[in-house]
Amino acid sequence: MLKPIYPKDNVYPSFTLTNFLLPHQYSAVYAAFFFYLFSENNTIEKIDHLNKICQAKWTLNVGDFVINTETKYRWWREIQLKASIIFFRITTNHRLSYLPEVFKVIHSQKFKSLTHITLQHKFFKLEVFSLNSILIGCLLSYTQ
Repeated sequence: MLKPIYPKDNVYPSFTLTNFLLPHQYSAVYAAFFFYLFSENNTIEKIDHLNKICQAKWTLNVGDFVINTETKYRWWREIQLKASIIFFRITTNHRLSYLPEVFKVIHSQKFKSLTHITLQHKFFKLEVFSLNSILIGCLLSYTQ
């Protein structure tokens, strides 16, 4: 059942599906534009929780914005992101004022990248991660 949650620093209620999350039932999680809502420490907590409710050989599919030295039109992308962050801080009480390093955080948690793609200007990245090295070996042999 949906259960409303009222965090202390958020005036808008959010909902969680915790009653529906059964342990060891999930082999893949898709999280596009999800982890950027959280600080790096909160992202680690979310990933730890996913480890508890997912099967042993699960994959984490993450899509998010990326700003680095390879991003084309970097100055323009930074302005776009800053405007987006300001908009969501005003309209949804978004807590962060920066774009967290989502992919670096996931790599730091011993996840291995199975594959990744970026858009033409390297502003958006989709990456598939796994904790299980056997799964990586199977995927690599399948793609060759």
